Amino acid sequence: MTEKIVLDPDSGIAPYEQLRTQLSELA
Repeated sequence: MTEKIVLDPDSGIAPYEQLRTQLSELA
């Protein structure tokens, strides 16, 4: 599973986008 995340950049970027959306709503 760890290797999949490393090979799949989208998997690592998806969570960051969600956090950004949450921060935007709070701001």
